[in-house]
Amino acid sequence: MRNFTVAYVLAAFFCLESWSTPPDLKQSEVDQQITKILTRFDEAFNTEDEATAKASAIKAVEGLDISTLNGVQLGRFMDYTAMIQYAGIEQQIEARLETFLDAPGADGATAAVHFFGRRLKKLDELQSKIALYKSTFGHEGLDAAISADAVNHVLATARPRSPELLKEVLPDLLALDRFIVPECGTQLAHSFDWYFGTLNEAKDLGLPVELQPIRRKMVAVAKGALGHHRHPSSDDYLRGVIGYLEGAWAREELIGHPSPEIPFLWSSDSSLKSMDDLKGRVLLLEFWATWCGPCVGAIPKTLTLREHYHGHAVEIIGLTEHCGWHYPPEGEPINTHGSLEREHELMSEFIAQKQITWPIVFTEKAVQGEFGVRGIPYMVAIDSRGIVRHDKLDPRQPLAELAAKIDAMLVEAGQPTPPPPTPAPTTQPFRE
Repeated sequence: MRNFTVAYVLAAFFCLESWSTPPDLKQSEVDQQITKILTRFDEAFNTEDEATAKASAIKAVEGLDISTLNGVQLGRFMDYTAMIQYAGIEQQIEARLETFLDAPGADGATAAVHFFGRRLKKLDELQSKIALYKSTFGHEGLDAAISADAVNHVLATARPRSPELLKEVLPDLLALDRFIVPECGTQLAHSFDWYFGTLNEAKDLGLPVELQPIRRKMVAVAKGALGHHRHPSSDDYLRGVIGYLEGAWAREELIGHPSPEIPFLWSSDSSLKSMDDLKGRVLLLEFWATWCGPCVGAIPKTLTLREHYHGHAVEIIGLTEHCGWHYPPEGEPINTHGSLEREHELMSEFIAQKQITWPIVFTEKAVQGEFGVRGIPYMVAIDSRGIVRHDKLDPRQPLAELAAKIDAMLVEAGQPTPPPPTPAPTTQPFRE
């Protein structure tokens, strides 16, 4: 009987071994296929025009059977939103990934992270939001999902959407600090700026956060991740993240300190060569770009601000950067790669078309990092002595709010202030 049992166990072992090997090999082959597709996505997205990139995306996914992919494999595609849209497979991938929401391990964690934002929007009660946050970012399969390169934006996704939620889940957010290690650098370093920004929001709320040790650790890990990506553009983006984390704002050396240097690479006002030409004036630096819809939409507000301080010691400077594309008020984007002169010419046309009456300056990308800019439009106020006094301003804020800060700096400088802005008219309800 004992011999029979041993023989049976051995036979079962070898049957199991022979049965399980092909699927393992198949999954390995699928993983290799996905890596090739994503590498092609990188190349096409960063070097080809939109029409060519779409054709490349469609060709890259030929023969891919989405119905056979597991959660981790689907998650790897989810970080390539534009390319899977170009390939026409976005809805299929999302539908398939959604079936893994209740799965254990890395597959379940991948689905939970990628669908977190959408699920959160559907919840009204704070306790339900807290529960979702904890189950998502405390998922037992999260570590494995990160190791599998399936949730590369987890640190950005983990940003609570309200101060109330942030206060409740701060310990869970801080626990993600364990992923700021060299082993995770290549996957996660591109979101370090978002993670740091969220922790800074917590500090602004008076919550206990030690920012600087975390910042220094992120800088070290991000620098170690340079040179380990499929495409050079990933390193370019990562250098921007590093610049942000090493900038004056992140070091807590911006407000109350002299303004960081702002190189003038090109100015629409040829008489402006550097910040030295603006000494003695209150400066409002507006970070913006032609590709930014909210920025373009804010131009009338900036114009109103400019007109309010006409004739006073206040200067508005629009700061932008060379990005290789220009977005005209109407029509398709214009590729300006390799021709800074062309980008300058198009900007001059844009200024005239939009009747912009303040100087527009092209500067280095690193300047945004120095001032802590993560989204535009974004405005910074500098007093007449060159000291940064206010950040996180927005030209779309009520004029009276902005004027209160600006007028205070004018008074300190012994400069006259304009009359208070006229309150915006309120709409009266219609009555018969």
